[in-house]
Amino acid sequence: MSPLSLIEKDGKQYMSIYEGELTQAEMAKCMARLKIAFPSLPKEFYGLLGNRMKEKGFTDDKMRDAINYVIDNCKYPIPTISEILSYDRVVKLYSYNEVSNMVIRGQASFDDFEKREIGGKIYRVLKSDLL
Repeated sequence: MSPLSLIEKDGKQYMSIYEGELTQAEMAKCMARLKIAFPSLPKEFYGLLGNRMKEKGFTDDKMRDAINYVIDNCKYPIPTISEILSYDRVVKLYSYNEVSNMVIRGQASFDDFEKREIGGKIYRVLKSDLL
């Protein structure tokens, strides 16, 4: 199972929405779809892509979404491995204090959030961001 990890950018903290594992069966399906969409890719491309996805902690859902995104949005005749590997959907993480301030200002309620533990620390994420 892919562990949750903290992503920091612009002084804010985020996490990927993807949790789970990367299975061989789903990888085979996704690679077959990629081959249909881009038949000129060399066969070595798929082995390297699959290895890099495993090393980068991809899940079945993240792989499927990344490949769908590239099939729908590739701007060149063929995609690059980095174009697929860079795909992610992230959600903002909130501290307890940030959530409390939002509740006090009437912008949210505690029920609007789910807890996530990352690196031994508890964060909150808006349930609506996870949809």
